[in-house]
Amino acid sequence: MAPNPASCDRATLSDRYIYLRPVIASLTAPIAALLPLLALAVYEFNSPVAIINGEADDAPTRGLASLLVAFPVIYVILALVAFFGGWVFIRIGLISLRWFLVGAAVLSVLLAVPFGIIFGNPGQYGLQGVAVALASCSRLFLFMALPGAICWWYVAKCHLAFRSSFHPSQP
Repeated sequence: MAPNPASCDRATLSDRYIYLRPVIASLTAPIAALLPLLALAVYEFNSPVAIINGEADDAPTRGLASLLVAFPVIYVILALVAFFGGWVFIRIGLISLRWFLVGAAVLSVLLAVPFGIIFGNPGQYGLQGVAVALASCSRLFLFMALPGAICWWYVAKCHLAFRSSFHPSQP
């Protein structure tokens, strides 16, 4: 489903700021991508404290605090990845929503491999721990990448339609 220039109104297409739409999309896509992680953090924050061997386990709260401290850094990294990923897709002509979703899925699996190995700690938990961590990271990164890709594509849709109108041979 390639963007249709007719779906964007003429005022938007003739706007002199049409080339800022990918930048705006790159700033909004990380927000959509971080929503599943934020929902997971809210769930963990509202869960009761676990009592293990008579002592309270505050590890989830410490993990949540470190995640909230790292949120701005994660946002900036995701914004840069979204911008350069979108730029590459535009340059090679893959401007349909389907290709953006495929690219997000491939990127999430590629990122899940090193994170799954690190979080699985093969020396301590063995290959079964790595497999569980790899599956968990793949699922989390996929749930984060797909909304980000959809958001990026819909915000930059008029810019993509404007670019594809110069190349009539593209589907």
